[in-house]
Amino acid sequence: MKPRELKINFTDDSIEEIATMAFLMNEQTENIGARRLHTIMEKLLEDISFNIPDVEEESITIDAEYVKRKVRRKDTRRGFRQIYIIANY
Repeated sequence: MKPRELKINFTDDSIEEIATMAFLMNEQTENIGARRLHTIMEKLLEDISFNIPDVEEESITIDAEYVKRKVRRKDTRRGFRQIYIIANY
């Protein structure tokens, strides 16, 4: 069986959104540096990775809206924002 090839494109606004979320999460919780970025990327690519055999397109574009759907910001009573990774189980 030949591996499936799929090109994943990130728009400029998606990269900015990912970086902002990683920064805010590190600033407001434990600062784990690039591991936070890895966690966000893992969540963004999770569905795509598991669904590759069913994807008919040869490329997928990730934009800021996709990032926002997967990673949600929520205001709290403490007056700052916490960011939650949304699980799709």
